[in-house]
Amino acid sequence: MVSSTSRRASLSAASLAALNGDFAPLSRALSDVSTDTEDWDDGGSSQGAPTVSSVSTDTDSESDSYQRPPPPPPAHPLQLSLNDSTVPSRLGSFDLIAEYKLSSTPITIAKWVSHKTGLSVVWANTPGPLVEMWTTVRTEIFDDSGRPHTLEHLTFMGSNKYPYKGILDICANRCLANGTNAWTAVDNTTYTASTASEEGMLTLLPVYLDHIFNPTMRPSAFTTEVFNVNAEGHEGGVVYSEMQARSGSSDDLLELRLQQILYDHRNGYRSETGGMLDALRHLHLDDIKTYHSQAYTPQNTTIVLTGQALHPLRLLTTLVNSVEPTLPSNGPHPRGWKRPFLETSTASNPPQLYQDETEVVEYPEKDESVGEVRLHWIGPPAREYELQAALSVLGDYLSGSSISPLNKIFVETKDPAASDISFTSDFRNPTLLHCIMSSVPAAKLHTLGPSVLKALAEIVKQSFDIVRMHTVLHQSKLATLSVLEGAPGTWIQANVMEDLLYGPEDGSGFAETMKDVEIIKKLLRWSAQDWISLLDDYYVIPHSVTLIGKPSSTLAHRKAVADAARVEETRHKLGPAGLALQGQKLAEAQKENSRPIPPELVRSFRIPSLKKIGWLEVETARARGVSKMGKPFRNRVQERVDSDPGEPPLFVQFDHIASNFIEITLVMHGSAHPLLSLYLDSFFSLPLNRANGQHLTYQGVVRELDQDTLWRSIGTIGEGVALSMKVERSKYPVAVAWMRDLLYFSVFDVDRLINSVVTTLQNLPSAREDDASVASAGHQLLILNDQSVLTSMNLLNMLKTLPALLRRLRSDPDSVVKELEELRHELTDHRAFRVSVKGDILRLMETSSTWINEFEKLDSFHPSELVPVVREIDVLTSLGRKPAHKFVIYSSPSSESTYSRHMAPGPDWRSSDLPALQVAVAALNATEGYLWTSIRGAGLAYGASIAVSLETKALTFVVFKSPDAFAAFSAAKSLIDSLLSGKIEITQATIDAAKSNLAYNLVSSLSTLDEAATASFVDTVLFDRPQGYARYSLNRVQDVRLSDVLPAIKKWIRPIFDPEQSIGVASTGSGELPHLVDGFKKWGYDVEEKTV
Repeated sequence: MVSSTSRRASLSAASLAALNGDFAPLSRALSDVSTDTEDWDDGGSSQGAPTVSSVSTDTDSESDSYQRPPPPPPAHPLQLSLNDSTVPSRLGSFDLIAEYKLSSTPITIAKWVSHKTGLSVVWANTPGPLVEMWTTVRTEIFDDSGRPHTLEHLTFMGSNKYPYKGILDICANRCLANGTNAWTAVDNTTYTASTASEEGMLTLLPVYLDHIFNPTMRPSAFTTEVFNVNAEGHEGGVVYSEMQARSGSSDDLLELRLQQILYDHRNGYRSETGGMLDALRHLHLDDIKTYHSQAYTPQNTTIVLTGQALHPLRLLTTLVNSVEPTLPSNGPHPRGWKRPFLETSTASNPPQLYQDETEVVEYPEKDESVGEVRLHWIGPPAREYELQAALSVLGDYLSGSSISPLNKIFVETKDPAASDISFTSDFRNPTLLHCIMSSVPAAKLHTLGPSVLKALAEIVKQSFDIVRMHTVLHQSKLATLSVLEGAPGTWIQANVMEDLLYGPEDGSGFAETMKDVEIIKKLLRWSAQDWISLLDDYYVIPHSVTLIGKPSSTLAHRKAVADAARVEETRHKLGPAGLALQGQKLAEAQKENSRPIPPELVRSFRIPSLKKIGWLEVETARARGVSKMGKPFRNRVQERVDSDPGEPPLFVQFDHIASNFIEITLVMHGSAHPLLSLYLDSFFSLPLNRANGQHLTYQGVVRELDQDTLWRSIGTIGEGVALSMKVERSKYPVAVAWMRDLLYFSVFDVDRLINSVVTTLQNLPSAREDDASVASAGHQLLILNDQSVLTSMNLLNMLKTLPALLRRLRSDPDSVVKELEELRHELTDHRAFRVSVKGDILRLMETSSTWINEFEKLDSFHPSELVPVVREIDVLTSLGRKPAHKFVIYSSPSSESTYSRHMAPGPDWRSSDLPALQVAVAALNATEGYLWTSIRGAGLAYGASIAVSLETKALTFVVFKSPDAFAAFSAAKSLIDSLLSGKIEITQATIDAAKSNLAYNLVSSLSTLDEAATASFVDTVLFDRPQGYARYSLNRVQDVRLSDVLPAIKKWIRPIFDPEQSIGVASTGSGELPHLVDGFKKWGYDVEEKTV
């Protein structure tokens, strides 16, 4: 629950979509990892060494000398094998203080500290082609000024050696990276980057660290990045706009109030790290400079780098030669310096609760039907890792499943008191423990907190289900092993964070943060009484804080009025002359920040050879019979599959990777049936008559699924429905049997169906608060017709249809059950099934015969009867096929900013125009690139990007978290016109960087074996693209010339801003609505206003 602020929303998804169409979101839909590209960091229900090959293209660009070239590689390059994992005990001033080898995977983690500067560096040889970097500064503050957050933003505006805004991201983009990013949390600020080569990271790292330790922090940067008032009297600035967008959210208001209750002014955890709006209005640049001198010191900084491509000797040599000479040599703990949080007043003023506290926190929201309730406790000290882990799994035991004790009482009922209950914690010293109850009916807001506390006390008195706890522990162990396969760098960084914030400086506690699996083994030895005592000690006996989040339409109205009044007051106070002066100040700041970067400096950042990129290889095979479509596969996996006799009565593809798990995804034909949402939401929580004659209650279904699967999910994937499970390899046949039974033999129990609809209805108000979701839903309604699966699942449609469905279930349940049976029959036409099996196929006892055995009652059919995959391109409306004129604006009183989406026609993946368009989009989207400078740099939005959708043959321009989306749209139009007229130049260096950026995005999207296996299935089966489409696409991109880019912009991107060839959707607050309506009407759109 720790809030964190981010310099930018990640643009990697948008950039990847530009290169690879819709691969990225569909890849994620088939995976257990989800991402969010519009977080501050930045439908359905769910519950061996890789081989490499090289792409045969190269984008080495020219490199001229320059007075400030990027730091060179080590003077004597080290010719070392990537398999050589030797960890040096000392190099230069860096001394090894800790080294740990994970017991569950062949990963070594090492930490060095410089006795000269105190700078710490951690390295790990994680598998895969990427080198990932996190540089963390401990940032403690005792006010709400937002200095850590504003400093994070100013860090990217140029450094002493490289005094140009955007030069860092230009360097990154030329180093096979996708720009840079950062976040600010209450106790740290962390800067991130990821490259597809060692050479790229060693070039980027010294430039990045110069920005961190020696930022220019000019007044012009403060004006555009932090706070400004424009010529119309509107307040802006990137940080200010970001915080404004969140200031009315229930999450922020509840969290802020908790901090104020628990901590006094001498404790740094009390602060609003992002910055309160009024404090940001009165913040001065000198305040930020002073904070930088105090916090951004080498002894307060830790660099974490992961990736087997990066050798530790080369890393340390680069730091010794190119970084340390620029840093102060004051040692690890200079006299007078106090380590944040452990040696400051925070340590001597811990949170205190002398009695139970209950408070109501109102937040602006028109819909007052549901709110939320949060319970909070003070937990154990930060370094009590076994207790921390025990409390985490105890939370899962209490609320992690529909059969958990609290869920059975408060969620899985005919009249749910909440749509969800979850336990979380904030890693602080001491830890904070939270129980979050979402979408609580207004009538139960004041009674739910005491009821949950009473229920916890009753659980202590009852017998404890130690068998189920062992299941939860086993799942936790498997989840850790799965993360170590799929995202080991992220796992290592998170654990290193615990040590760098609260661990001993001598490294003696470093290894303890890495022993998740070992701790789980210890917890398996705990008795039932041990768990009961833990529950009693931390959740029952101690005092707690109960916060009631109450929506208020009155507050929403007052807030809109107050915002408008503040603008009018500013206009009156400044007067015409003062407003003009403010506009001039902002324009001058933007001009100074846009000083051109010398081309020779840009070219001095040499682009690494693409020949050095390591592509992960996957071996693909298909079952006999209907699956044998297209070009045959000839490899050892196909031989293994062919040796398994028989022909499954459905399409099955096997993708072999080294893994301890098997992941199965069954994609079926979708349906636009209005009950599809209900079918998916209730899928895993219905009674079941299994094929073997066993009857299971819904609790039995959930219990056995928990025992047999690591995770399972069902949801829409494009115009289809995907059912997925991940299991231990030995349970492959068990998972196939579960898929059969869940698809064909579940019982549509009316009470369970009512519960599903009620909990979904309770979630809708919070979904309606999300402007990005509303804008996306409105966009879908414009371009997809009534035969689309996504239309039936659309948020805006569900707001209308679900209340009527609940009435039907209560008055005429039989008719609903009959329709669900018809829907199931429609969905389970096995001629439309496409099955993906990925994992260690060679170690399976059976491959195809498992499907024959479990699906024996299905009729075989000829390959010609295989039902084609339905795609979004097949269900477009007339506006989706030929966009023109239409613009819909949704308004919500709780909204603080605007999200808008603008669409024009685009090419498909076979188009000869596509490569040049992909390069153009990458250049426009680049961090500190054209759109960034024109929109974010001008304070017009937190972000903007263009994406290519190959599925719908469309281009979409998105503006998010904007105080004035019409101004952002206008600025983007002016940018495109300036590029086409030659007023703004596109250089060869820009094109080189765009290609490098696209290369990184491709490698990043396939950086794990799991992702590579998913791509094999998605490309060849769902999208009918060639095997290895990523490399095919990258090869095409490398042939793009500078002269190809402007024609692509004119043909494809310019129409986005022409009402004759485009449509748009926006979601905004009531106060901004008239301005948007007036602006887009005058632009030439047919504007329709709607209230959410």
